[in-house]
Amino acid sequence: MAGDPELPSLSAAMHGKHKDNTNNCYACHPGPETRCLRDVMSVDEGMTCTDCHVGGMEALASEARTPWLDEPRCRDCHASEYAETQGCLYRHSTGHGGLYCESCHNSTHAILTSREARDNLQSIALQGYAGTIEKCTVCHLTQPTSGGPHE
Repeated sequence: MAGDPELPSLSAAMHGKHKDNTNNCYACHPGPETRCLRDVMSVDEGMTCTDCHVGGMEALASEARTPWLDEPRCRDCHASEYAETQGCLYRHSTGHGGLYCESCHNSTHAILTSREARDNLQSIALQGYAGTIEKCTVCHLTQPTSGGPHE
């Protein structure tokens, strides 16, 4: 719902209230016990929340931002052929054969290969090893002779 135009969004209000006290995303997201930074970007590249969510609490507190829609884009760092659907968040993006990108790459904060064993179970079961599902025969009956999902 649009909410009260006289008030900041809940996101702007919460981030604004706490911006001077912390820049620790884990104080709230998703809570002190769960750790989202478990994907290949954090494990192999050492990335943290603010590598994608640029500007930290100050930027998140901006009333110009639309929470849940103004999110980081894969294409900000990756070439367009390896990024989400234009104008669409990663979690809603589709690619090869109309499959959601998450079908092969996993969810936003658990991009394969994940440091959490359970995040890797699907890819191990389908192709025999952890990581992005890249074996064509996981879905195709025979090895295709042309093109792949990102061509």
